[in-house]
Amino acid sequence: MKLRLIVTMLGLVVMLAACVSDPSTEFPENMRKASSFNSELGLGYMRQGNYDAALKKLQTALEQNPNNGDAQQYIAVLYQTLGERKKAREHFERALELMPDNLFLKNNYGVFLCEEKKFDESRVYFKEVLADPLYKNKYQVHENIGLCALSQGNISLAEQNFQSALNMAPRSAKSLLGMAQLNFDQQNFRKSRDYMYQYLQVAPQIPASLWLGILLAKQSNNNNRIASYSILLKGKYPNSEEAAKLRKMEAAGKI
Repeated sequence: MKLRLIVTMLGLVVMLAACVSDPSTEFPENMRKASSFNSELGLGYMRQGNYDAALKKLQTALEQNPNNGDAQQYIAVLYQTLGERKKAREHFERALELMPDNLFLKNNYGVFLCEEKKFDESRVYFKEVLADPLYKNKYQVHENIGLCALSQGNISLAEQNFQSALNMAPRSAKSLLGMAQLNFDQQNFRKSRDYMYQYLQVAPQIPASLWLGILLAKQSNNNNRIASYSILLKGKYPNSEEAAKLRKMEAAGKI
């Protein structure tokens, strides 16, 4: 399964926290404070999904202080989200120059590299995050390694990291859905259904879970479930990759 599909289906975990970078003293104090204020406003807009406002605030923050590492990281993630890969890379690299020890940044750059199919490079950054004994969200990093490995076709590494994540956080939705997908791909349909059931106890249906539910229902000839999940997928997520695959399968008479 390709990573682009996995990113859409399951979502690699990008972690953005309001941090305090070490701004350069080359810029006046009032400009540095204004830059910090605008970068946090930009982060807030990003979290709300208001990307236009976020971009304007982050661009302003960088005009006020190009050495604001937080603003460099936030705008890198924003450009990544918007599909502006070249711009995202440039800002990630600048952020790493400014904040070489920032673990959130290393995780996020690992996600970016994974999407670029630079799997070995991405794991270098993920492992650096995991090596820090004080880092609290290690299960999310294991999820990222698992998703990245799954896209690479490294089933063993994917399963190992999903299991590590679930050992740390048994209700981790991404890992449960990842294990459901992994087992389906290996034709372990019963285990896939078990993980899918656990996933639905902790998270709502998303395009990935609905699509996998359709495939599992098709495998067991459960036409009622195929119909109900198909209606949900096309009705709630008509523009998703999964809905497009469903329509293609329906057109071919395979459902």
